[in-house]
Amino acid sequence: MLKYFGILLIFSGCSFAGFLLALKKKKDICYIEAMIEFIKYIKFKVIYFRSELCEIYDGFDNKFLGNCGYLQRLRKEGMEKVTKEYSGRFFVREHEYEALISFAMSIGKSAWENQVEMCDKLIILLEKYYTELNEKYPNEKKLLSSLGIIAGLLFAVILL
Repeated sequence: MLKYFGILLIFSGCSFAGFLLALKKKKDICYIEAMIEFIKYIKFKVIYFRSELCEIYDGFDNKFLGNCGYLQRLRKEGMEKVTKEYSGRFFVREHEYEALISFAMSIGKSAWENQVEMCDKLIILLEKYYTELNEKYPNEKKLLSSLGIIAGLLFAVILL
C-alpha cells in the first residue's frame, strides 16, 4: 500500500514539475511584455513631458511588474541594478539582456532625442523577441507538460 502511495506521489511530483516549467515560460513572456509597456511609457514621458526618471518610475504601474517586486525596487534602487537582477531571474536571451542593461545604464544620461531613439530600438528588439516567444509557447507548454507526465510514468513503472 505504501509503495503505491509513493509511486502516486512521484508521478504527481513529476507531472507538477512539468506544469511548473510551462508556467515559468509564461512568466518569461509576461516579463518581456511588461518591459515593452514600461519602455513605451518611458518614451511617452520623455517625448511629451521631459520628465525626470524618478517621476517616470513613480507614475508607472503594471500588475506583473508590481507583483514580482520590480517596481518597488526600481523606485528605491534605480533601473540598472534592478533590471540586471530581474532579467537574470526571468529567461531573457543574451542579446536582449545586454540591450536591457545598456538601456538601463544610459537612460536619463543623454539628450531626450537620444533617449527616444534608444527606446525605439529596444521596443523593436523586445517586440520581435516577444512575438517569437509567443509563437513557441503553445508547443513548449505541451512539451513540458507531457515530459513531466512521461517522467512520472517512467518512474512509476521502474518502481513497480
